[in-house]
Amino acid sequence: MKPLMHLKATTTAAGSSQVLKTTNGTVVTGIDIKLLELLAERMNFRYTMVLPTDNGRYGMLYGNGSWSGVSGMLQRGEADISTLYSPVIEERLPILDFSIPLLHPRKDFCHRHSHSSSKVHSSAAALST
Repeated sequence: MKPLMHLKATTTAAGSSQVLKTTNGTVVTGIDIKLLELLAERMNFRYTMVLPTDNGRYGMLYGNGSWSGVSGMLQRGEADISTLYSPVIEERLPILDFSIPLLHPRKDFCHRHSHSSSKVHSSAAALST
């Protein structure tokens, strides 16, 4: 079946995305890119990766209302979608539509396993809920 549309996707080397320069060009990898591949397959679209050239990464807001980085590319129509985690901040709301969160980061403390009652074990037990 012929793809319904062709999108321009963007990201930057941050979080779970990696941008690697190789002798054959640029390779973009990571869990976010894998999700984009799955969405493209399921929703029948193709995409081309376009990367920010201004090193703005997520994007910085300038005094004139324009943005750099991934946010700027989306604002200017240079990209249609981004796989980059971008915190929902008030300044970005006029230019970006956000999906529901796809990943909830979780942080855990680890300690060596011990069968005896140690200070480390008791402090970890105090943190458990």
